Amino acid sequence: CSYSRVSPEVVYAFTPTVSGGYVFSETGSLDTVLWLATGACGGAACSTQIDEPETLLRTLTAGTTYYLMVESYSYPGGQITVSVDFVPTPVNDACVGAIPITASTLVTGTTTGAADHYGTGFSGICGTSGFTGADVVYSFTPSVSGNYNAFVSASGWTPRLHVATTCGAPGACVAVSLDDEVNFHGV
Repeated sequence: CSYSRVSPEVVYAFTPTVSGGYVFSETGSLDTVLWLATGACGGAACSTQIDEPETLLRTLTAGTTYYLMVESYSYPGGQITVSVDFVPTPVNDACVGAIPITASTLVTGTTTGAADHYGTGFSGICGTSGFTGADVVYSFTPSVSGNYNAFVSASGWTPRLHVATTCGAPGACVAVSLDDEVNFHGV
């Protein structure tokens, strides 16, 4: 995984029985780096690597063995606590499951477990805003024509908002946010 620490590491093997999202966590007090790889242990192909926070979310395939390598950031290492949990896919992961929202209503949700259905596709839908990452879909039908403001908040990351007249369709973009808020005209 092209990480050049010379510190102690341990390796865990995990073979999911169900395809889907999984979160790997190291929750001890030791500063660690997590690697997730597939292939023969020792010659495995690196899938991803993360350092701080020591939490890794990936979509895995049932029946494939994955190797989680946990390396101490400093020598001589110490006690660690590792967990792996299945993360269910949100119902509004794609257009077909869009959750309806109404004006002046606070809605809570999550992108954890969602796939990146529209990230690179938004370059065709919403101009040059091809952001990638887990995405979820909500639908909004205004009761009266007018200007609307949509706002989203998250902890530890900056979400992006895309407003379109047709879900996932090229050329349907109405507004794009470069931060956590977007203004648009609803008809």
